[in-house]
Amino acid sequence: MPYACYGVAIEWDYYPFILLTPRYVLLALVSGQFAEGNNVVGWRNLTVAARIAYPLCCVGVVLIHMGVVLLSAARRGPPRHELW
Repeated sequence: MPYACYGVAIEWDYYPFILLTPRYVLLALVSGQFAEGNNVVGWRNLTVAARIAYPLCCVGVVLIHMGVVLLSAARRGPPRHELW
């Protein structure tokens, strides 16, 4: 992510969550199929995997964002406080 304003940074963080949406719609459909077929073991495995994957994706987005911010700050160097 290039050096940009706060709004652009939030927009870049928004894209991974938009990409997660179709996965969780698909997850709901498959979960419904497991429930209709009385496949309790498959349903449980699917829900556990989803409960692990979503927080990991959220943490990943935060870590990538913070890494980009820190690398960007390191490249620019310390802030200069010029009066004029």
